[in-house]
Amino acid sequence: MSANPQDKDTMVTLAMVLGALVLLAAVIFLVSRLFVVAEKNAIKGEIDTTERVAENLKPVAEVNAGKVATGPVVRSGKEIYEGLCVNCHGAGVLGAPKAGNKADWAPRLAKGFDTLLDHATNGFNAMPAKGGDPTLTKADLEKAITFMLEKSGLKKK
Repeated sequence: MSANPQDKDTMVTLAMVLGALVLLAAVIFLVSRLFVVAEKNAIKGEIDTTERVAENLKPVAEVNAGKVATGPVVRSGKEIYEGLCVNCHGAGVLGAPKAGNKADWAPRLAKGFDTLLDHATNGFNAMPAKGGDPTLTKADLEKAITFMLEKSGLKKK
């Protein structure tokens, strides 16, 4: 028995129509599910999400940095030197006079303490004004210079 070619074409057409119907049914089902899910998740006027939003925006942790200074910070000359000045004056970077080296500081002190203070305040050669820390006061600079002079065996005149 040989199959009739017309029967084959009919079967192929029928299979294609059934496949298209199944595909159409699947698409309709998926689109309807999409609308159901979208409607469930839609924010309607009666839902108050303020608490949920606040919960989502809440920080996950807090940092406690200790006490925050509310006024000027009082530091000793040694603290200022060790916190800032040592970066250059500890090693003599770019010609900075080394703290502890009398030969570096004596000629500078000979020009007067006010000159040292002026250079520290306004900058001089490679040294930036206030050593790069704009929060330093005149009193802070005086203490730091005095500390470096004393460390070098010299006294403020």
